[in-house]
This record gives sequence, structure tokens and C-alpha cells, in this order.
Amino acid sequence: TQSKKPKDLTIKNITIWNPEMKQFENPSGIDTVISTLFETQFVWADTDPSDISDFSTTKICGQLLKEAAGGFFEGEQWKRFVNIHGETFNGDGDSLCKRTKSIENEIETILHEQYGKANIRFNFPIPDTSTFFKAGDITVNDGVETPLDDKGTGLQRAIALAMIQVYANALAKHESDAKKSKPIFFFIDEPEICLHPKAQKQLLKALIKLSDFRQIFICTHSPYLLRDFKAKIHGLFIFKRITTDNVGITRSPELNLFAWSPSWGEINYHAYGLPTIEFHDELYGTLQTKYISDTADNRIDNFDKNFLANKDVSKQTKLWSRLKHGQQEPASPVTLSTYIRNKVHHPESMGNSEFTGQELADSIDFLISHLKN
Repeated sequence: TQSKKPKDLTIKNITIWNPEMKQFENPSGIDTVISTLFETQFVWADTDPSDISDFSTTKICGQLLKEAAGGFFEGEQWKRFVNIHGETFNGDGDSLCKRTKSIENEIETILHEQYGKANIRFNFPIPDTSTFFKAGDITVNDGVETPLDDKGTGLQRAIALAMIQVYANALAKHESDAKKSKPIFFFIDEPEICLHPKAQKQLLKALIKLSDFRQIFICTHSPYLLRDFKAKIHGLFIFKRITTDNVGITRSPELNLFAWSPSWGEINYHAYGLPTIEFHDELYGTLQTKYISDTADNRIDNFDKNFLANKDVSKQTKLWSRLKHGQQEPASPVTLSTYIRNKVHHPESMGNSEFTGQELADSIDFLISHLKN
């Protein structure tokens, strides 16, 4: 409720916390005030194509055109256009002003009779340079040339993201100017839609380059866009719906467990809550390598008992039966982690039951705790 009236607030509204009313509000004119401090560029998953082809100077396309124009509006070509425009609309020859003179005279006659003497004149000044951009549009020929608005959403998004990449290159060419200009924040919703994994990789390179000059926020479900995550310069926030009206937000700095981080296993587990045997293998192998380096002992049973169980045999909660010379040997106690490792690496040992998804997740957490210690 604002000014005693109900008001819908969406993500597209700039809202300010009102401590007296204890609610977020969208005060009149606040958008204008805030826009003097920084600009925002949104590319939604369902972006309106008109936003992509908008040539206004506050949009990406308009800024690219402004960049490309450079000093065009001070050059000789523009000066000739200004002169021709003046002759065409306001000149002494067969100009538009000459053709509207009769209308001016009729209006002046009526004014003289009903109001008093007054002279009027229709004037046709040259439009502001930004008007030429706003009046433009984009046509695309993908076999049939039509306006961008008539193309599919996949092509529309591809063009929008291509513009961002070109914009990144333009900023890189003028680094000093980019750092002095008003900040622009980019909000890109699921950029992976309609993009091949290789194209996602190329897009990510452009976004990383752009992040040298501009702050970028990406909402994604694609592991390919997290492949180059670097904890020192990137932030990863995980959103999880708890109830219909409650979303939990956690920050995950854990995509750096290995020298080759982030791995696919890390991404899928920490970003998407998906435990995989590949991630389990990476963790187990890293810890075993450390154990072998410290002890020169490469026996799995000793690694399980002396390192994973940490001299606490109560952690050896599973029984593993090895197949040797075609015969199933008596089962021996092992930790859950070694049981899963053996089950994956030795599928020929059919006498052991399958592990569950929850056991895989529990073992991964157990191995991570060892790796951090």
C-alpha cells in the first residue's frame, strides 16, 4: 500500500525501504534519481524483441551505434545534410515552408478577426541526432529478410547477446573512457538458452572481458557458464525455493577444492545439489594421493583404515566382499567412501549391493570434510 492505494511492485520497479511503513515502495520519480547514478541493461529469458532493436542511447544497440558514429555528426557529410535539410524544409525555393504558407495566412486572418494581430510560422528544424537512432530498426536476412521483431526468440536472443559481446570489445578499445563513464550493470537471465555449449563458452569469454569494466549478474542453470568460475573475482549465489513465498540464498565459495577447479563434479554438486560418482572419484583420488605422498603406502585397505576411518573403526560401517579368481571372498568392514569407490571401480564384484543417492551425497560430504582438514 502506497499513498493509501494498493500498488504492484515487480522486479522491474526500483524499490526503496520505508522504515516507518516497514515495506518496500516505489516513490514517484525515484527511477530518474537513481538512473543519474548508474544504468541497467536487462536481457530476460523472454526479452521483448523491441528492447533488442531499441536504438535509444540508454540501450546496448544505441550505445553501440553511438560508439560507431564517433565524430560523424561533426563531419563534412553531416554538414552537407544540414544544408540540404534547411533548403528542403525552410528554403526560398519549393520548400515545405513555402507549401504551408497558405495555411499560415488563413490562420493569421482568423486570429486577426477574433483575437488580434499575430504572425505565425511553421518551422521544421533538423531533428536532434538521437532521433535518427531512435527511428532506426534492425532487419535480419536468415534466408528471408524481415524485421527482427518477426524472427524467432532464439535468433532475437542470439543477436542481443552478440551485441553485448561487441559492446565488450568496444569498451576494451577505450578502457580509460570506460572507467570514467557512468556505471552500467548488466542483468542476463539464462544466457545459455538456444546456445550450443561452444557458443556458451565464447559468450562467457566476452562477459568476463566485459566484467573488467562493468558489473554483470547472470542467472543460469548451465554448468558450462560456471566452468571458468574463479572464487577470487567471481561470486556464486545459490537460490533454492524453500516454500512458495520463501527463497533461500547461500553463497558458495567451494568451487576451488582442486588444482584444476572448478570441475564438473564440483559445479554439479555445489551449484545444483547433484552428487555424481565423478566428483566422488575426484575427492577420493585427491585424498588417496595425499596419503600415499605422506606414507608411501598405496594399499586401499590401509588408506581406508588409517586415513578415512581416522583410527575410529566405527566409521567403517559397510561390508565389502572382493571377487578374487572368480570367487567371492568374505566381506571386510570399510568406510562408506571406500565402499562406493570399490563399487564403481570393480563392477565385477556382483555380491555387493548398490549404494543409494543419499549415501553418495553423505560420502561426498565426508570426503570434503577430510579435504578441508
